[in-house]
Amino acid sequence: MSDKAFFIMGNKHAKSCGEPPFYDNGIGDCYYGYYENEHGEQWVFLHDWVSGKTELRGGDCAWGTVYNITENAIYLDGKRVAPLTALTETLWLISCQNALKLRKEAKRGS
Repeated sequence: MSDKAFFIMGNKHAKSCGEPPFYDNGIGDCYYGYYENEHGEQWVFLHDWVSGKTELRGGDCAWGTVYNITENAIYLDGKRVAPLTALTETLWLISCQNALKLRKEAKRGS
């Protein structure tokens, strides 16, 4: 397997949105999802296999804001929220959750 990066994405948000997170799939054991809409708004989905935590971050909501995700809802500071407003964003999140569920099942079976 090559250690050469094949996907690098730059931040398209203004400085006022904060410093974007840096992700490296060579560190830790995580599942990643990336979304960008027609306006350049970016979202990152991350599931950490070790901690079992799933998070969502987006530039428009300030990169430093971490939304915690369960199978049924998105939370910020313990309160249920709905940061994704477009249908395409919601469909992407559902896709990430479905892929994560299938990966969990595959990991259990191996």
